[in-house]
Amino acid sequence: MATTTATTGAASTEILMLEAPSKGPSWPVLITNVEIIDALPYIDQNYYSSTAVKNEVDLMVEDELCRSTKKPADFLKDLPPLAKPEFKNNPVPVREYDRVRDSKPPVVLDFSRDKAEMPKWSDEASWD
Repeated sequence: MATTTATTGAASTEILMLEAPSKGPSWPVLITNVEIIDALPYIDQNYYSSTAVKNEVDLMVEDELCRSTKKPADFLKDLPPLAKPEFKNNPVPVREYDRVRDSKPPVVLDFSRDKAEMPKWSDEASWD
């Protein structure tokens, strides 16, 4: 819920705290002037290395799935279907298919032009 704070006489709508709407027999209700953020936190580290983090994340996902009206199989139904790839008229996938079919090794990328030489400390103009 966004609350209003006064700063130097002017009102601002700074988010101070997010509160979950109360759950009850009347939920869901039409709530006005409230922005509901319905998202799980982003977890990047320690998911597989920490059992406590993995269990906490799994509980949050289970809780979200229980509150959702959609079944997991229905999550992608709202998205438009993917376009079928056209390989026949595109020479890049055709060349790659031919290379794999003929058991040839992949082309080695040349990174020599991407190397930058360190400027000399004594030459200030070379640092520009």
